[in-house]
Amino acid sequence: QISVKSINELLAEAEALIKNDDLSGAEKSLIEIISRDRKNFRAYELLSDVYNLGKNYHQAEEVIKYLIKLSLAEMKRGRLNDKQKEGVEDLEHQMLEVVDIDNNLARYYDDWGRVCEALDKPERALEAYLKASAITPNNPKFLDKIIELSIVIKDVGLAQKTYRRLKEIN
Repeated sequence: QISVKSINELLAEAEALIKNDDLSGAEKSLIEIISRDRKNFRAYELLSDVYNLGKNYHQAEEVIKYLIKLSLAEMKRGRLNDKQKEGVEDLEHQMLEVVDIDNNLARYYDDWGRVCEALDKPERALEAYLKASAITPNNPKFLDKIIELSIVIKDVGLAQKTYRRLKEIN
């Protein structure tokens, strides 16, 4: 009798394995989830954590870029559905979905920025933080990172402009 674990059981197992520093075991569980459900955001998020913890930054970057692509596809699909639905409740639900996707997308850009920094790619990290900041323009963490990275790549104009924006917010 072979028992097949559910996706939720595999996710819980992967989270426990990560806590116990069994990164290869967690990776195996997460890849099994992804093979069954190609759009399981949580599995990809945990897989990027596994690669970050194991300092496999190139793999982490690939997973994060895929999460961004998946989020943008979901957003586009949501807009297509908007045209088919009507009613205040539907509109309210869709607005909350977009906000949720936006918050996740900003977080994925943040993750990508951190990975790019770890890979010593400040220009790409800056690009990631600029995109995160475009989604959540008043996030001081993102603005701070933009200032820091623009100084690293010697873009004084961007550093000054972002500093003024950060000052306005605070």
